[in-house]
Amino acid sequence: MDRLSEIIHGDMEPRGAISFARFMELSLYCPQLGYYERLSNTPGRGGDFYTSVSVGSLFGDLLAFQFAHWIEAARLDLFQLVEAGAQDGRLARDVLTWFRWRRPRLFAKLEYWILEPSVRRRQWQEEALARFAPQVRWFSSWECPPQPGVQGVIFSNELLDAFPVHRLGWDARAKNWFEWAVGWEAGRFAWKKLALNSTSLSPQPTAESLTPGSALWVPIPGELQAVLPDGFTTEVAPAAAAWWPTIFFCLSARTALCAPITVIS
Repeated sequence: MDRLSEIIHGDMEPRGAISFARFMELSLYCPQLGYYERLSNTPGRGGDFYTSVSVGSLFGDLLAFQFAHWIEAARLDLFQLVEAGAQDGRLARDVLTWFRWRRPRLFAKLEYWILEPSVRRRQWQEEALARFAPQVRWFSSWECPPQPGVQGVIFSNELLDAFPVHRLGWDARAKNWFEWAVGWEAGRFAWKKLALNSTSLSPQPTAESLTPGSALWVPIPGELQAVLPDGFTTEVAPAAAAWWPTIFFCLSARTALCAPITVIS
């Protein structure tokens, strides 16, 4: 096993298995070793895939144009652009460059905040944004922003689809959901079925208790559950669902004309 596999295996040993959400979290975000912790895996020519950010500055230019329209409409004396998950800093650089050249008056009022829990990714961002250093600030979680209340725009690019998900399966005979966990068999990772009430993340064991507000909610009506095939699998992301109310509470009431947005490119 490589070092990351050893860490994941060690995490599951006390319980025999871990949720797929935990497996995904470690695979993507384990410090120094996770997929998004390695610069070679960032989108672009040298990575595994392309995004709108990695092919040029146009995407950042268009976002900046829209942000400027909202900020001008709100008539803010000082404002923040808050990017959640800035990866290697390219989108932030494109947005800031546009403001500097196209809206210098607004650029003078701009504070660019980056929510970044990863020490390594923050280092990449600091290098990419060195020429904008006085106007860029970092914070590691929504509990510790540079100041209470955001006057401006909170946005992200391809963030919510990278949140860890739980994989739930349907047992047609028992008329109940189970969780697809990840265990270790014959020297390799393998799927393992777990009753929902056996996990530390979800106290509800029955289909009826999987309702809005529960830890793991499958938004499937009862009449559809009656005809679901055995083994039907879906994914739920409680962390993504919790993200929206968190950022709404961070927005200042003065930014009623602005909005938190998530950009999927």
